[in-house]
Amino acid sequence: MTPKSQALMLADKLDEGNIDRSTLTEAANELRRLDDINNDLMSTLRWYIENDDVLLYQDGNEFWADGFYAAQAAIAKSTGEDRE
Repeated sequence: MTPKSQALMLADKLDEGNIDRSTLTEAANELRRLDDINNDLMSTLRWYIENDDVLLYQDGNEFWADGFYAAQAAIAKSTGEDRE
């Protein structure tokens, strides 16, 4: 079994009402860390989408197409475009 992420452990504490100043500070720091990671991942995905002509059709490989569509879906999910 995979251990819970820091974010999920903090979410559980908040859901259970185990909220003290330390937990709030820890949760805020984790949100900032995850936002930073999300921004890096989104930049990478956007680069991938913008350069699909080089990557997607280079070998005619379906693997690239699967990755391309997965990247598009991840961007839509992250930006809320999948709910429009």
